[in-house]
Amino acid sequence: MHWALTFAERIISQRGEKKEYVCESGVTPSGHCHIGHFREAITTSLVALALKDIGYNSSHIYIWDDYDRFRKVPSNVPENYSDYIGLPIYKVPDPEDCHDSFADHFMEPFEKSLSEAGMEPDFLRASEQYRAGVYRDNIKISLDKRQKLIDLLNSQRGGEKLSSDWYPVSVYCPKCGKDTTKITSFDGDYALSYSCKCGFSETADIRKANYIKLKWRVDWPSRWAHFDVDFEPYGKDHGTTGGSADTGFKIIQEIFEKPPIVGATYEFVSLKGASGKMSSSIGNVVLPRDILSVMEPDVLRYLFVKTKPAKELKLSLDLDFLNVYDEFDRVESTYFNNEEVNKREKYDKLYEFSNIWGYKSKPSQPPFRFLSVLVQITSDAQRIIDILKKEGHVSKDLSEADIERIETRIKLAENWVKLYAPEMVKFELLDTPPELELTSDEKKGLSLISDLLEKEDLTDVELHNRIYEISKSIPLEPKKLFRAIYQVLIGKDSGPKAAAFINALEKEFVIKRFRSY
Repeated sequence: MHWALTFAERIISQRGEKKEYVCESGVTPSGHCHIGHFREAITTSLVALALKDIGYNSSHIYIWDDYDRFRKVPSNVPENYSDYIGLPIYKVPDPEDCHDSFADHFMEPFEKSLSEAGMEPDFLRASEQYRAGVYRDNIKISLDKRQKLIDLLNSQRGGEKLSSDWYPVSVYCPKCGKDTTKITSFDGDYALSYSCKCGFSETADIRKANYIKLKWRVDWPSRWAHFDVDFEPYGKDHGTTGGSADTGFKIIQEIFEKPPIVGATYEFVSLKGASGKMSSSIGNVVLPRDILSVMEPDVLRYLFVKTKPAKELKLSLDLDFLNVYDEFDRVESTYFNNEEVNKREKYDKLYEFSNIWGYKSKPSQPPFRFLSVLVQITSDAQRIIDILKKEGHVSKDLSEADIERIETRIKLAENWVKLYAPEMVKFELLDTPPELELTSDEKKGLSLISDLLEKEDLTDVELHNRIYEISKSIPLEPKKLFRAIYQVLIGKDSGPKAAAFINALEKEFVIKRFRSY
């Protein structure tokens, strides 16, 4: 059974039968929302999808914690932004002046990436919720049970304990806008007194004041209680014993008197070859849009669909990146192959949860590995399609959906070669023959290949075998003949598979180049 279906059954078992199950995810938009945040979103989305797959209604809400305080200045933001520390993030200006706020600057591209990857959660902004008074009842409950909260939180804390003057809320000063405030008293009814470092002080009515916010450890379970959340995943740093999730389970039961949610700890996502945890504030992040610039959304989804949340996921943008495409295409082919029923059952949910395009039959699968070669030969999409047809990689009769996929992969292959491909796979077709000191045997080998190309139209496999036959007939070590091929075409000792490469080029060009020696 797929891991998302396992969670779905656990939710139904623990939370009971409901008209609709609520799955939640969210993040503080204090910097770039990286691929690790993407894992939280897609884990939530897949569990919501699994609930629907077994016949239940479900929703995915995504909460932007843009009412959190601006805590520190990220590495890629001007130092003078320290002046804004203490403001809610939604009130901090956009450093690049292209969005309404600091929060919007990071929210908008992430929402776009989620949409491109087939996710359309219901986005909610904490700033709007708090200002609309959504959590006023929970604020009142938390203040009334302040001592119980102190005792509960202290039981979970290994270090310094909370003092008796701790309050479960913070106040954004109506005058300066910052949370540099200190609560002095609560009358047990609705009057909350506080003072701010800016000099302002007042006694606020919590039924009317829309600038009071629950502190993080209380805010999270308050949200679960208010939205009747059934499921939410969280990073392993939150899932430790005594961590924020563990504390939240206790708070929702003992303070808000609601049953605990079903939680799921997920491992971090890292980039192969990189060390340490991704951090938005220090800038060592890979963004979803970075991956989507070189990878189809369904292939990206597949990486997360096939990997259990509790297992670390290492993304690769080097040569292993090509293996991901090969693997996805094999899964897709198996899914649509009715003769491989046993294998298909294994791949059912792997593919169905990845297939955001809704393919009902096997679509064209232009091999990404070969496309990474072709895009270095020509930028003409139609010529690439013609080569793919000629070599049998795609059907001669293509549907609009097939053409769209091929053109999409061409663009992504172009981006991958430009942005991430190792130097060993990059090449440039030489316009003029390079000056080389080839041996007479190497020249003879090139001449025989050119004669062969002039007389016959061979497949990649046939041409590959004939090149080996030519090298033996001279005789010449095959690796020396292949090296000569690459040297005269791209000026390197190695390159893409020679036969496929030669067949992808204009035949007259290759013949003329080989005979020039």
